Amino acid sequence: MPYKPMEIKKGKLKSESKEEELNPIPEPEKSPDDKLFDEILWKDGKIKETDYFRHKSPFKKKTILNSDIACLKRCEELLTLMRRKGKTMFEDPDFGPQTKDDTAVDSIYFGDIPSGYPKPKEIKWLRITEISKLKRPEFIDAGAETNDVIQGALGDCWFIGALSVLATEDKYLRGDFDPKKNDDDIISDAEAKGMTIGVYPPMFHYLRKHGMYVMRFFKDYSWRYVIIDDRLPCYNRGYGEPELVFGKCRS
Repeated sequence: MPYKPMEIKKGKLKSESKEEELNPIPEPEKSPDDKLFDEILWKDGKIKETDYFRHKSPFKKKTILNSDIACLKRCEELLTLMRRKGKTMFEDPDFGPQTKDDTAVDSIYFGDIPSGYPKPKEIKWLRITEISKLKRPEFIDAGAETNDVIQGALGDCWFIGALSVLATEDKYLRGDFDPKKNDDDIISDAEAKGMTIGVYPPMFHYLRKHGMYVMRFFKDYSWRYVIIDDRLPCYNRGYGEPELVFGKCRS
């Protein structure tokens, strides 16, 4: 089934700055399904420059892509680089902290810090498993409702409002495919379509075990696919439970 992760053929890949091949994590033996997935995914070659959003811009980010297949290829490239660094959890190269002491203020603010907003030293980026320690974090738990999201320090009520509208139908947020209901190991056309829709399409769900997520947004008259990690800015208070700076869910 093409719902399982695959491995890229061995070889040297270059990161944004230099080759990364330190303490590589051994690649597991690939199953027949994984080999088939490899063959299908890479049959038309590597990612092209035109696959990246605004590829001609000097501000191009290689974590925003113009198609689901190109995005899937990029995810697998990033996972390979991650393993070659000896890591098991993905770290976004374009957003959030790039070093241990980096507060990633440029990922939060444009220019000067607005009055009343947390300063860089007051922010600490944590993975969702570090924020929700007692309960396993879920993208959506027991279905979506219009009042699930609580606005944080950011003035983005317009975005929260849009999410509330989408929350009237779960499939608009997390797609329309449940592998537990697929008993015959055959993906129908309707199920294949369901794997590609939603803000968080099911075809990318297998990546979450690596702390990698792909969100789908409509921008400049077409769908864009944004690759992110699961680190979120929290108040760096040094005591009590972690508290998110920006939007959060009620549970």
